Amino acid sequence: MESMLYLSAEPEARQAKYVENNNVDFILSVGNGRSLVRNSVRLNGRLNITKDGTNDSTGDVYLDFRIGTHGLISSIQTTFTGGANPGLKESIQNYGRWCEMTSIATIQEDDYNNALMQCELRAPNELCSSVLSKGIATLSTNPQDQNMDFSCKPLFALNKMMGDHLPYEKSGDIRVTFDLARNMSALMGPNKGSQSTYELFDLHVSYQSVPTMGNPMDAQIAMRSVYNVKQAVLSGSANIVAVCPNRADAVSCSFQRQDRENVNVFNNYACEQVPGIKNLQFLFNDSTNKFVTYEQNDLNAMLKGYVDSFENTGHQQVSLDTLRNNAGFGVGQEFSGFVDLSNQRFSVQMVSEVNNTRPMNIFLYFHTMISA
Repeated sequence: MESMLYLSAEPEARQAKYVENNNVDFILSVGNGRSLVRNSVRLNGRLNITKDGTNDSTGDVYLDFRIGTHGLISSIQTTFTGGANPGLKESIQNYGRWCEMTSIATIQEDDYNNALMQCELRAPNELCSSVLSKGIATLSTNPQDQNMDFSCKPLFALNKMMGDHLPYEKSGDIRVTFDLARNMSALMGPNKGSQSTYELFDLHVSYQSVPTMGNPMDAQIAMRSVYNVKQAVLSGSANIVAVCPNRADAVSCSFQRQDRENVNVFNNYACEQVPGIKNLQFLFNDSTNKFVTYEQNDLNAMLKGYVDSFENTGHQQVSLDTLRNNAGFGVGQEFSGFVDLSNQRFSVQMVSEVNNTRPMNIFLYFHTMISA
């Protein structure tokens, strides 16, 4: 512990503030003879939300309470510049929705009162999130609101490591790119409009390093990741086909009406229920090239499959209340082991009451594994 170092990296292209659609690059470098401490990477900064591009939010425009500042990120790319296998290691698209799904399936409402959640500006409900969006009032004779500071631990490969710490010799400098979400995606609330914005200040990434023990090339590291596919559901008898370039041991899916994607008022990350869903099948070939079908015929089985696809922790928000609010529905399936899906088609067959007048998007997230 005496040799642990706490490090910080600023963006490659520093700006006074960062706004929607900005790409923010960081270089993480621990140096020869040292290792990146697994699961120690955090994105830090200050946040200001405006309701009309000028005036600060008065509580009517805010972040999704379940994911807080995670919703400000649309995608994350992680690239190793050295080691035996340099190159792009991970690219998570539709990152905010992935965090929303993870939150629903692995976190209970009371868990949001934990300081680990609050520093990410998560909250127990929308009311608390709306209060946070106003900023912090200073204690003075002339009170003024200050921007909220935050420390967010992204749900990506470097924070989902197992085994040894990551030696510099196996990764080289690590480039992490955060693509910031559109205002319409990141924000929600009754008065969210086309002029509502968010602004980020003083962005930096913090991480830790320790001396490498033994031969760095002998370190055994595995990192969990996800691969996202987005498709359209246009009819009541839908066959969604996807290809995942990696080995996966589960798939999790959520849905959204197409006419509610990136529009005023609606939460862009809401996991909406599929109207009249009756039957669901997941079809693929397993590791022995045997055709496998998983079938689910009722809501209970579908919701259980969804929670199990995240490795059921006993903490989740999949309940009648979230279904009534049309905000906590998902489907999924845990496989019997890792399956190579790179050379085959993965199919989801669904019978529901969806039609072409109100089509839906389906977001599939395959749970994969990366080796360093």
